[in-house]
Amino acid sequence: MGKLHWDMSKIATCLLILLMAACAAVAQPKRQVRAVWLTTAYGLDWPQSPAGQKAQLDKILDTLSDLNVNVVMFQCRIRGDVVYRSAYEPLNRMFGGAEWHDTDPLAYVIDQCHRRGMECHAWVVCMPLGDRRKLSAMTRRSIAAAGSGLIMQRGRQLYLDPSKAGTATYLTRLVSEIVSTHDVDGVHLDYIRYPDDYRNYPSAGGMNAAQRAAARRRHITAIVRSVHDAVRQVKPWVTVSCATIGKYRSTRRADSRGWEAFDGVGQDVGRWIDEGIIDMVCPMMYFKDGDFYPFAADWVDVTGQVPVVPALGLYRIEYGQADWDVTEILRQIRFAGRIGMDGIGFYRASTLVDDTKGIASRLGNSCLAVPALPRLGDERRGCGGASRVTVTGHVTEGRTTHLSWEFEGPSDGVTFTVYASSVYPVDTDDPRNIVETGITACHYTYDYTYDSQQRTFFAVTASDRYGNESAPAFAGRQSPVCGRPSPGELIFAPLKQHLMK
Repeated sequence: MGKLHWDMSKIATCLLILLMAACAAVAQPKRQVRAVWLTTAYGLDWPQSPAGQKAQLDKILDTLSDLNVNVVMFQCRIRGDVVYRSAYEPLNRMFGGAEWHDTDPLAYVIDQCHRRGMECHAWVVCMPLGDRRKLSAMTRRSIAAAGSGLIMQRGRQLYLDPSKAGTATYLTRLVSEIVSTHDVDGVHLDYIRYPDDYRNYPSAGGMNAAQRAAARRRHITAIVRSVHDAVRQVKPWVTVSCATIGKYRSTRRADSRGWEAFDGVGQDVGRWIDEGIIDMVCPMMYFKDGDFYPFAADWVDVTGQVPVVPALGLYRIEYGQADWDVTEILRQIRFAGRIGMDGIGFYRASTLVDDTKGIASRLGNSCLAVPALPRLGDERRGCGGASRVTVTGHVTEGRTTHLSWEFEGPSDGVTFTVYASSVYPVDTDDPRNIVETGITACHYTYDYTYDSQQRTFFAVTASDRYGNESAPAFAGRQSPVCGRPSPGELIFAPLKQHLMK
């Protein structure tokens, strides 16, 4: 029996190695959303110690950046309270310490994400307001100012009522405040739906089940539309995404068994896409086997050209949760890529940061082995105008190469990506050549200390806030061991014609 157990364990290990190798062998996409949800509610992912929270948070973000995560969904509205300085809702008590006295937590997280080349999306929990005894007077006054009767109660829990027009007004006001006062890259609407006992809503009599479901869809769509339009007016490049129920609907592939986005909680994603009021869909797919794979395929059918990024239940591998094997997550990632999903989402951050069951190590050696740009690009929208970058310095000294450049043209929100290769010209379509992205300064220092390839050729591109990237400009024909190079100048090609329109 002992030998049989050993043989089976060895077989399982071999299968895992083969699976990881297969994942790594697949050509990694240059553009792929890699999102992690950083939960502040109940301190689930937030540093627990009240002292040194900034330093602890920096370590979390360092780990995510090292894993080539490029989008952080930061929970900045929790339950009728927020994680920034708001005129409408109070600051969550976890952020009342001396360390945050003169610091806006959301602004700090955004800045630290951008320093590491990651986007930061403001994660807003929409409907739940929490325990009725804990809802602040400030939040109650703000909700009342948006309209009467907006709060509904289920047991001790309070919710905004999606059927009331004032709910869209209130949530739009909150989101507009965030987008106007913070340099967020996206707004992520969570719990943008009816409560779990959705069959009781809306409460107006005289409607059958189908009519109630249609009314739920109208109400939620009106809120999404209002928020989207407001964001577009303030900062049109900000991505508006929604977290949806993991199963859109029952299909010929599988039965949702009554828990679905469309007929259940009012999430009419197909209509959102048709109206152009959603930029990315993030279904919460915390399932496996028959509850995951057929519904993942259905999401690809529904979303079409709008990016769909499944939020995978990473927390389910925890021992106190479902205790999944890590191979389940790896299988789901591979399947999502094979059917054409546009990214990978991980809920939650702590499972990844803590490297539970070695998950971070396995992902870092396979599906997250190389960097990726977080935006697919949108040629319909752009900053407009010609752009030009001139390299003013390109000097190799010892183990480093120093690049610097000047930028001319529309510069609002423009960032730079540096590529390096041992082959000239550098292939900027190969993500393995990405050295760093999201650079805001006009200079970069490349360190050869950890470069076994001795990459001496470089390329630099400029990207606007929509993800549109310029043609590459190339530099570097000198090896770092050949002494001082001759001065060189690098001229960027103008940004693509669609940026000039």
